[in-house]
Amino acid sequence: MPLHTTRVGLLMVIVAAVSLLGGAYRQLAPGAKGAVLLTGGLGFIGSHVTEELLRRGYSVTIYDNESTGHNHNRRAREMVPMDIRCVNELEKVGKCDYVIHLAAAISVAESMKLPAKYTDNNIHGSQNVIDWAVARGVTRMVAASSAAVYGNPKGKDLPIQETQPYGGLSPYADSKYKMEGLMRAAGAKGLDATALRFFNVYGPRQDPKSEYTGVISVFLDRGNNGQEVTINGDGSNTRDFVYVGDVARAIVTAMEFSGAFDVFNVCTGRETTLEHLSLTIKALLGSSSKISHGPARPGDIAKSVCDPSKAKEKLGFTAGFTVEQGLARTAAWFRAEKAKAKGAPAPALKSTD
Repeated sequence: MPLHTTRVGLLMVIVAAVSLLGGAYRQLAPGAKGAVLLTGGLGFIGSHVTEELLRRGYSVTIYDNESTGHNHNRRAREMVPMDIRCVNELEKVGKCDYVIHLAAAISVAESMKLPAKYTDNNIHGSQNVIDWAVARGVTRMVAASSAAVYGNPKGKDLPIQETQPYGGLSPYADSKYKMEGLMRAAGAKGLDATALRFFNVYGPRQDPKSEYTGVISVFLDRGNNGQEVTINGDGSNTRDFVYVGDVARAIVTAMEFSGAFDVFNVCTGRETTLEHLSLTIKALLGSSSKISHGPARPGDIAKSVCDPSKAKEKLGFTAGFTVEQGLARTAAWFRAEKAKAKGAPAPALKSTD
């Protein structure tokens, strides 16, 4: 048998074997700038981080249990379904230069009912990832923390700076703050790390039907379908909404930073009321949806806005999208997804100028 025929046959056997594994261990050529382990990489934020890493020339290994995210990227290696709580599964990863840790349980409401889940996933699971990174001599680790660690700050403490004392009001917030402590302690073992406290992240691929989703995706989904948009309260509550593309850029920028453990806010520094948000979405979509007001939710934060200056000064990161610009991109994605489901071209958005 000719040699080239033998090689082709061997290649077909290898391809078949990989197919039987469901593509879980698809390995691509290493990126010129290094290899990154990305936990939670199939999720809403993780999928955008994957794209940003690939754009900057890194190779990416996505490690995800597929519980909520299904945003696959053929240019990345995937290890799915894998669980950060299982140490023996982490052992299968191989060599990586960096770790971006996004895998987590993320619902404040759920954490009040199932606090053990948040301890198990966000504290014990994060400890496993940190221990793995230390043992492998990883160059740097970046992890997703949350603005929930600030709780409900008083007006005099706005905009919120990283020096604000811990004020978490849920097991979710507590788990994220304790994760930061684990990362800080790992510095003594040689692991440089950064925790990023995300404010209200929104953008394409945020599933409006998920229990973990944000208010923008819910408003867009309902407005896109001509359904009533209900605001809890009088609409004067404010949030600091940050576009997911900016968040992805902040994460990779922090990964490329050098220095001891630190925490940074990821936000815009701009307050947006829920009333303004709903009216902007309705105008963008040209929607006939009625905007109504329901009772305020107990414990809801009245005002939230962040001070982004530390990230700007130390990381050189500034959010590039205004809420209006980010909403326009996100609304376009929602329209395209709806049109795709119907097999029709996406209609144009209306200008809010």
